[in-house]
Amino acid sequence: MNKNLITVVTAHQLTADTIATAIGANEKHDGYFLGNGYAVTWTNGGVIEAKFKPSERFILNSGMDPKLILAHNFEFVMRDYDALVGYNKSEQDAKQLATIKALWGMSHTVVNAMSPERYGDFDFLNLYYFIAVPVAVRRAWLPILTKGAIRHGVIHGPQNRREYEE
Repeated sequence: MNKNLITVVTAHQLTADTIATAIGANEKHDGYFLGNGYAVTWTNGGVIEAKFKPSERFILNSGMDPKLILAHNFEFVMRDYDALVGYNKSEQDAKQLATIKALWGMSHTVVNAMSPERYGDFDFLNLYYFIAVPVAVRRAWLPILTKGAIRHGVIHGPQNRREYEE
């Protein structure tokens, strides 16, 4: 399969619309925007949760990266908002996740454009392990949604990476 897309993933449709406009992905489809070599999609919030695997031994050693600790000890499932808060959201979330997975599979790179803080990174990491299709990932820290900041963040990453790492 020819993986010729760069897929940008963010948490909300409004943010995806803003990013898509800035990078020229102006073709609107059900669950994503497409154009200029990019697909821009959204998760509808933190829809993937990490559930501890209590039936298995907890794997931990001093040389493990925190991401590997998460990957080895948790399973990643769609959060059941219907049971959690009592409203019908699961069908919509499942459809959007299927769209994200299809785009992910057609992409040589996925850009994490989730909220620029640790919860946004955690939501993306959960999604990455849920999708379970290895792909190159880069981070677009977007603390402001101006056209210039979006274009730079999506194409090159953060302007001052150290500021965001802190």
